[in-house]
Amino acid sequence: MSQKHKLYFYYDYVFPNFILPNGLNKEMAIINYIHSQYNNNGGGDAFLERDIDKPDSMIRQIFGEHLGHWPTSIRHGGPHFKYECYNDIIDIVEDSVYLGKHKHKKYIYPIKVSPHVNDFLGMAYPGQKVNGEYFWKNISEQVLNDIRNGDAILFLDWAQENHLNFAQLTQLNNIIDVAMLPVENVIFAHNGFNLQEEYERMFSPEQRRFTVKNWPFLMFHNSWNWDHNRKCTVSIDQFKSTRNQLREHHFLLRIRRTRSYRIALLYKMASDNLLEFGDWSMLDGSLNEQNGFNMAHEFNLGYDHFVVQKLHWKFPHKLKSEPEASFNSISGWGDITSIHSLTSYFDITTETYMEGDYKSFTEKVCKPLMNFQPFVLIGFKGGLALLRELGFKTFSGFIDESYDNEPNHVKRLSMIYEEIKKLCKMTKQEIHEWYWKMEDILIHNHETFMNFHKTDQYNLDLIKYLENRIKI
Repeated sequence: MSQKHKLYFYYDYVFPNFILPNGLNKEMAIINYIHSQYNNNGGGDAFLERDIDKPDSMIRQIFGEHLGHWPTSIRHGGPHFKYECYNDIIDIVEDSVYLGKHKHKKYIYPIKVSPHVNDFLGMAYPGQKVNGEYFWKNISEQVLNDIRNGDAILFLDWAQENHLNFAQLTQLNNIIDVAMLPVENVIFAHNGFNLQEEYERMFSPEQRRFTVKNWPFLMFHNSWNWDHNRKCTVSIDQFKSTRNQLREHHFLLRIRRTRSYRIALLYKMASDNLLEFGDWSMLDGSLNEQNGFNMAHEFNLGYDHFVVQKLHWKFPHKLKSEPEASFNSISGWGDITSIHSLTSYFDITTETYMEGDYKSFTEKVCKPLMNFQPFVLIGFKGGLALLRELGFKTFSGFIDESYDNEPNHVKRLSMIYEEIKKLCKMTKQEIHEWYWKMEDILIHNHETFMNFHKTDQYNLDLIKYLENRIKI
């Protein structure tokens, strides 16, 4: 095995039993310090990180309901580079700023950015305690000086599926400008393939106040995770064993969280009696009809209001293979079982976003890739083209994929729906034969995905970049 890349992560607060996340406000740091004096637990959890999402959590009792998600949403699980998927390629050295500098002068100061990025940017709603507060105010003066003189790299870890809009990028520019931190010493890494290019397109060199790096963490992590947990995926032998069996469902559609295009699609499929052809879920039972129609209105696909009303009576609706599933029991990372991929012919893959120019994949597209399913991709323009660039094969000749080139997301969803409707009109025998003509493509995608974490250059390039920046 080749030599690992070494990264030095330093922190302001290192206690005997745990390390506090960087950027933590001082009140929480003090309470955690007191807790550390009476805690013999060697685990990594800090006192105020426990049960923070519950109404009766200690953090809410102390700071009230309006603290905001930053910094309560950070965990010392640490930067994403500490995840097990990097164990074979990264050697991470953790230390306090004050002690570590005596051993290795240059270091990385990591902050895992909250998924609720507006809180992190001080753009929360009026009344929240974090409103107008900036993360760098909770960085020690020693670290700020080290960043300014080049001894430290501020690494903002946002390996999230969300993306930043122009206003948020502008706010981050302004925050870092006020802190007087050099552009080259502030690294913002995002789970995607083109935020760097988008940021540089929006802002001239003179306007930029930080450096953006593309970092498709979610595809890398999913590939590693499922490669090391193959019992939770469909195997090639399982896939081939279904050759002579007609499957129960034409399609598989999984919806956990409501988004406008998902609801528009679901309403339209119900209105045209297509849901009976598939195994589908919609686990967010809180959606009411008024909000649903407001969300779906933009796409104007045409809905039967009476049918949609009856559809709401079925929410939350679960996959047949997951009768015990709920909104909270299903995480984005995995399913309870993968059997539904063997009982359906194609996946309706609804990625997190349809709008905008950001290219970011999540676990949603990984599931059909690893489980031998063709799919229609409801996501950003050019998503299929990007998959082909990454070495995967798509389904031109079997599915009309011209929708991938359509810049208007409303029209793109309409084009995708026409393909779904076309496939649902096939008889079981027709769609069975259609499916098995793609056998070589499906095997190729499975193997390419399972090996993605071994071949992905984006992650390796970022690791090498950070390592080179702190070489002495």
